[in-house]
Amino acid sequence: MKEITLGSQPNENDFLRVNIGDKSYDIPLGGRLTPRELANMDTPAKTLAFLEKHIPKKVVESLCVDDYNALVNAWSDATTGAAGVPAGE
Repeated sequence: MKEITLGSQPNENDFLRVNIGDKSYDIPLGGRLTPRELANMDTPAKTLAFLEKHIPKKVVESLCVDDYNALVNAWSDATTGAAGVPAGE
């Protein structure tokens, strides 16, 4: 009989650590999200809302566009690297 066990506990490789100033924040990679959460990141506004769930809104709002884009790209690259496929596929 074939078997699969789901619901593994997250580990440090399931997150992107983001250092902003003297604080650090852990953002779950795409593989730790529900399919609906990942699918909902299809617009810039929804991506911003996702980040604000894991980094205080005031901190996210203080980022310049270059830093914000670097954060989104780092998250996407880390998700791709962990899963072996681009985020959202």
